[in-house]
Order: sequence, then C-alpha cells, then structure tokens
Amino acid sequence: MTDNTRNKKIHQLIDKFFDGETTLHEEQQLYEYFNSCEVDNEMMTYRDMMIDLGLLASMPHPIVERHNKKRPSIMRYIAAAAALAGIIFGAKVLFDAETDRRLQELYGGSYVIVNGKRIDDLKKIRQQIEETLAWADKVNRQIDTNDMMADTEQELLNSIDNPHMKNEIEKMLTN
Repeated sequence: MTDNTRNKKIHQLIDKFFDGETTLHEEQQLYEYFNSCEVDNEMMTYRDMMIDLGLLASMPHPIVERHNKKRPSIMRYIAAAAALAGIIFGAKVLFDAETDRRLQELYGGSYVIVNGKRIDDLKKIRQQIEETLAWADKVNRQIDTNDMMADTEQELLNSIDNPHMKNEIEKMLTN
C-alpha cells in the first residue's frame, strides 16, 4: 500500500472514529498506525490521544457479573409515587411562598380588628381586605357618578338664558 493511499485510509478511519462508527478492528488499526514511526505530520495532533487509547484498549478488563434481577414492579410504583409526592410538595411550597410574597407586597402592614382583637395575619384577613377594597371602589364610583351628575346639572342651568325656565328646572332638580 502506498503512503498516499495509507494516509487517505487513516484520514477516513479518523473521521469514522470521531463519528463513533469504527469497529474494534479499525480502532486497532488506528492504534497500530499511531504507535508506528510513520505517522504523517498532519496526524501528529492525534498521536498522543491514540497511543493512550490504544494502551487502555490493551489493558485487561475485569469481568463483571451482572445479575439480571428485576425489581418487583411494586417497588417501581412506590418510587414513582414518592417522586411524584416530592414534586407536588415542592410545587406547593413554592406556590405558598409566592402567595405570601404577593400578599406582603399588596397588603403589608394591613390589619383588621375583630371583637376588639387585632389580626394582622395576611392569610386570615386577605378576604376581608379585598372585600373592603371592593366596597371602597364602589363608593368611589358612586361619588364620581354623583359629581358628574352635579356638574352636568350645573352646566345645563348655566346654559339657560330664560330666568323663569331656569327657576322651574332648579325646582325640578331639587325635588
């Protein structure tokens, strides 16, 4: 085999090696090539690695007995249930922590007095706070509506030039 043909074959084997497609025989050919004195200059970057891998491949490997026992399937179910319970517990803890953070952010420092007793546990008073805020919002909307109606009535009265008609409309609005 000519040097050019051999180098081409080694290049192909290196490509196959790095793609994970070489056979044990092809890997042995690579190890032998890189242990020889005829390594092409382009291939010198791979030489140390291939020599080390060749040494590892030539070392005796202890035989490990494998027991092909299957775990009872009930143990798998128990392990899966335990893992699922752990995930659910972790998610609940995170959710509760986020809820507490939000409550503190929104209502921190709030409290209610029930039967003369101050309660500032945000979890316990959250509903009462939200109901109070909803009631206050409703009152504000009513005030805004009343103000708008008063402004509209005043504009209407100001636009009437006839004093008699203006008087009559004022009487109707006050009744």
